[in-house]
Amino acid sequence: MVQVGIVLRQHDVERHGRRLAQLTADIAAAGIDHVTVGDHVSFAGGTGADGLIQATALLAAHPALPVETGVYLLTLRHPATVARQLSTLCSIAPGRLTFGVGVGGDDPRELELCGVDPRTRGARMDESVALLRAFLTGEEVDFHGRFFRVDGASVRPAPTPAPPIVVGAPHDPDAETPACPIGVGIGAEWPEYHVDLADGVSVCLVTDGFEEARRDGTRLGRAEVERLVAAQERPDAACLLDDLGTLADQVSDDTAAVVVARA
Repeated sequence: MVQVGIVLRQHDVERHGRRLAQLTADIAAAGIDHVTVGDHVSFAGGTGADGLIQATALLAAHPALPVETGVYLLTLRHPATVARQLSTLCSIAPGRLTFGVGVGGDDPRELELCGVDPRTRGARMDESVALLRAFLTGEEVDFHGRFFRVDGASVRPAPTPAPPIVVGAPHDPDAETPACPIGVGIGAEWPEYHVDLADGVSVCLVTDGFEEARRDGTRLGRAEVERLVAAQERPDAACLLDDLGTLADQVSDDTAAVVVARA
């Protein structure tokens, strides 16, 4: 079944800072399955927001609405500190976080600032995800890799359940090695996946049908989006997309509001 969510940019979260409870209640009432937040340390002149801090605020604002990071730049952090953040966050909102991670690289200076060679970020991602998964078990970890060395370390308590790790990375011929397909894949190059529905609203569908259409260069309209969503057992497709359009107008002043749908 396709899950449909809405992406909140940093300015959207800031705009609703003291009204996050109402915002998340409106999102849930519209039938939206999850909220997605981004992540940057210092992007394009220093801008950014920490994805896990945003996720924590949104998870605390609603008792049931799931949140995804889309994507958290794991390559910029040490897996041990991220494992501790996830352990703490999942103790507050167990089972409601999907941890989407990416390699970064749109601004190479961001990686360099964090001590990462942009050419090695794919290989670093492989090790980061493997080591993070090991830490999330709560067991003692021994890991001897190219970028990380760990002997008998652990991060406890282990989150129960452990958050799903979703890996998204665009193909980059300049990267030394691409991130390997660990976990469930998502499309990280969102502009290629966007289908305009209305002013300020786009949709991203990661389904077999949409992937085939995108490869063929077909531009999908609203009717086709509704068909694809309905085909994934969402009979409420038309009403849902209407609600998303209305909600996007409420949460964003510009065209940054993005609707993400994936199986």
